[in-house]
Amino acid sequence: MKRLLKLVIILFLCNLSVAKIKAQSTAQRSSLSASFGLSIVVNANINYAYQMTKRSYISLGAGRIGGIFGGSGTHIDLTHFFLRGNTNHYFEFGYGVSAFFVSDDTDILPNIRLGYRKIGKKGNGGFFRTGISISDGLYIGKGFYF
Repeated sequence: MKRLLKLVIILFLCNLSVAKIKAQSTAQRSSLSASFGLSIVVNANINYAYQMTKRSYISLGAGRIGGIFGGSGTHIDLTHFFLRGNTNHYFEFGYGVSAFFVSDDTDILPNIRLGYRKIGKKGNGGFFRTGISISDGLYIGKGFYF
């Protein structure tokens, strides 16, 4: 299982180097966001996203899930997502893979993301996002571009 995790991280880093070449013309290619959600009970997540093309992004997230009976676990996810819309309002959808670490057990599941993103005024660099995904559950979050 550790080999699979290392492979996912290596593929992600290779994809970033290719994506950097493709996205030289965009001003703010990276974003960082924090979100809180309802999955089993509560979920806290941090995502780093990198713009590969005009509307295509790759995201690496990590989070912690609190269980119903006091147990908790961590997860990481690698998601390829797209933004579609105009002005400041966007539909966010994507696919990927999530690894859930609970006790000594590791589960790898596909991840699907559907959501809404509102980008702040020009120069602000901030955004609001909400939606649903397998790794985050029903989430709401805030982030910024850099």
